[in-house]
Amino acid sequence: MTKGQGSCDSDVAVVPPCPTGQCDCSQQRADVAPWCSFRVALPHCDWPSVVATLTSLPQMDSATASAAIPLYGSSCLPLPGGISVHMVENAQDLPSALQALRDSMQDALVAIDLEWRPDFGACQSRVALMQLATSSCAVLIRTCRLKHQLPPVLIQFLRDPTIVLCGFGWDGSDEKKMQASFKMGRASFPHYLDLQRVSVALGYHRYGLGSLTGRVLGFTLPKSRKVSMSNWEARRLTQGQIVYAALDALITGQIFRALRLWHSSTSACSTCLSPIGSLVECGTLTCGQAGCNRTFSSLDSLDQHTRSASHKLHLRQCQACGRLTHAS
Repeated sequence: MTKGQGSCDSDVAVVPPCPTGQCDCSQQRADVAPWCSFRVALPHCDWPSVVATLTSLPQMDSATASAAIPLYGSSCLPLPGGISVHMVENAQDLPSALQALRDSMQDALVAIDLEWRPDFGACQSRVALMQLATSSCAVLIRTCRLKHQLPPVLIQFLRDPTIVLCGFGWDGSDEKKMQASFKMGRASFPHYLDLQRVSVALGYHRYGLGSLTGRVLGFTLPKSRKVSMSNWEARRLTQGQIVYAALDALITGQIFRALRLWHSSTSACSTCLSPIGSLVECGTLTCGQAGCNRTFSSLDSLDQHTRSASHKLHLRQCQACGRLTHAS
């Protein structure tokens, strides 16, 4: 991870909860509970090697994927660093896959993501794939093969009060698709946090998962619109789809754990001197000009407003650390 490309000296960095009364993360819209209120474990992992292994698998179309990807033959694809990817296509295999997920848990965090076939016109597709991941295990559940129903064992897992589910930008399309497909959503999760909101609370505005990966973990996350907009209900998923789905969930959790480590041990940016990992007062984008209390959904819209209204832009984005800070 960056913050200067540092990494953990030990195999696992344990990040304790913030001391009570010394952090106001609960004021940063952390959903059910403050996002720094629980312990996380950050195992050391050579993620570039994991990504290289996944992306070096033979490129095959869905018709020949089963011969190219060991995942379909063994139900589990082992990766460097002890990471494993499990594919579930029938309800009988789900309990063992979820147990493997539980057995791999070193903390309470489980990342969650969804994929579906692109919608065309009035035809709205349902969730085809649900991804769940700990720090070392990803389970890809093909809900399209489960008649678009969530088996009781999966519902029980999602409603487990000992688990903190973590998504990225969930309240947009993911929540709508979850509700439309399964008649349940984020309100059913006892504990949930959104990585996008956490990153904004730490000053990282205008970051998608790919750009946040580069900023926090220091490597490029393979992203392809062709894959993201592909047919997730195909008879066999391609290597590209499996890579995309597994990494999205694994990396979501990894980024959160890294940000929690930064938050528990801040260090000053060499350029803007702001403490990386600390909360910023830029969670809500406001004009800041005397007498103007307008708020904005993005830094671009705020910048456009200040220019058109001849107001002084009181925020800036540091080119070195990427955080949004108050301009001097």
